[in-house]
Amino acid sequence: MKKLCKKIGAFAIVAASALTFAFGGVSAPNAKAAESEILDVYLIAGQSNAVGLSRWSSLTCSEEKKTEYTEGYSNVLYRGHGDSINVTAYDTTVKSGLGSDKNCIGTELGIAETISANNPDKKSLVIKRAVGGSYLHDEKRVSTEAARVTAGNAGNWCPPSMRSDTPLSEYTGALYDELVELVEETVAHYQSEGYTVHLKGTFWMQGEAETDPVNVGESSVTVTAEGYAELLTALIGDLRGDLEPVFDNYAPAAPFVVGKIAPTFNGGGAGVERIRSAQDSVAANVSRVYTVETEDYIIVDPSTNLPATGCHDRYHFCGDDIISLGKDVANCFLENNTAAVEVFAGKNGRADITYAEFNGKPITVTFTPNEHFSIKKLTANGVDVTAQMVGNTYTVEATDEFVSLKVEYSEAAKYTMSLDYNRDCAYVQKSKGSYFYYAGERLTVKVSPKAGYKVKDVSFDGETLTANQDGEYEITITSGENKFSVSFDEVAVEDKKPSSGSSSSGASGSGCKSSVFYGGGAVLIGLAAALIKRKK
Repeated sequence: MKKLCKKIGAFAIVAASALTFAFGGVSAPNAKAAESEILDVYLIAGQSNAVGLSRWSSLTCSEEKKTEYTEGYSNVLYRGHGDSINVTAYDTTVKSGLGSDKNCIGTELGIAETISANNPDKKSLVIKRAVGGSYLHDEKRVSTEAARVTAGNAGNWCPPSMRSDTPLSEYTGALYDELVELVEETVAHYQSEGYTVHLKGTFWMQGEAETDPVNVGESSVTVTAEGYAELLTALIGDLRGDLEPVFDNYAPAAPFVVGKIAPTFNGGGAGVERIRSAQDSVAANVSRVYTVETEDYIIVDPSTNLPATGCHDRYHFCGDDIISLGKDVANCFLENNTAAVEVFAGKNGRADITYAEFNGKPITVTFTPNEHFSIKKLTANGVDVTAQMVGNTYTVEATDEFVSLKVEYSEAAKYTMSLDYNRDCAYVQKSKGSYFYYAGERLTVKVSPKAGYKVKDVSFDGETLTANQDGEYEITITSGENKFSVSFDEVAVEDKKPSSGSSSSGASGSGCKSSVFYGGGAVLIGLAAALIKRKK
């Protein structure tokens, strides 16, 4: 038996801010909601299998069930469109005929059936923006506004963070932008009606277009698994960021469910497997992203290489399977909207958990900042809870809400250190060769006098230092001047020749402080006397 919804790998830690999930009741359609009523929102986006090109006539369910689908689900509202530019009216309910035309159905029907059954006393809303044949890559297929009405001619899904300075078309990313605008407009409407609007999940069904080479203008590109994964990761991140201020809950915590393209789409092949593997890769590496498997939903029969029973072409699911896929997606939403704690520890520290579900007991999280960092601020669902921390720990009491913790760090102050000595007299080496140091940072300094000199005095910010047993001077960086100073005495060296311009007093000319004469001074005097005598 297949596993319908899976999360591959561990949760990745990502930076984000936070609000809350909650639960509420129900009201009649078209009636202004009570102040506390929650409206759960589910998004659908992608290409034709998200639009819904599955034929109503291919359904094999009972007439009773068909009647249920035709009448729809009164507690699950719908707003969106398929390949048409026109958007449905507010307070439309999910029912059959919301696919590419009135004779087609999409996953919204299976999603609504499951959501309605699991939450019969609660109001939900499905928002859909999808277009057949649309690309995640920036692919140019549009020339006029009128052409955008037809399938495959509505721009692409290229996310904002992946758009180049020279996009292929003015419709680059148009579908992404339209989805965000549709969600913003729809949510604002229902908030004005008194609802508290929560995002409970996004379903992405796309990638079939990238199984073939992508037209990028004058040339075509074969999409790699890595290339598709990069774009999908960017789309998820951008969408979560853009929708975070729209909803009344912490939208990035809502599950993002990827419908894997069917292995038998257009007969399968290397392109299909590349996109499927990319979708698994994204689920493995991005927090709260899941895949729904479609391997049991046959589009092209491998034994005949013809469309399977109920499928009218080589690209789209049959009616029974599109409803079943919608149910799989809804169950994935429900399974992963559990009360839990998720921690975003950031790059300057770590936490002893990144994700944990409540088991009726409090959850304690311990943060460990990196060296030279300290906790500046901790928020729980956007609320500052720093004052409630005990040391570096924070306890989340048992709740039925999703709690998102985000920590911010402060870096310790940095200071410079200077070396005050004459380089003609010694070599000086620090144990840490950095230009900046943190307050409280300890290091040692090694002073190696050159021939003819010895250390006289060593001080750090005016305090005299004594070398340790290894002949090194230990210092601690402070907020002061951090000036390491060394003075020298000269020592007698046999046959030592003074440097040019030096005097018999030695150090005064070179800058090395000394009260000892060069040992070679008497020799110089004797040579001078001999020269004078010869001249006479």
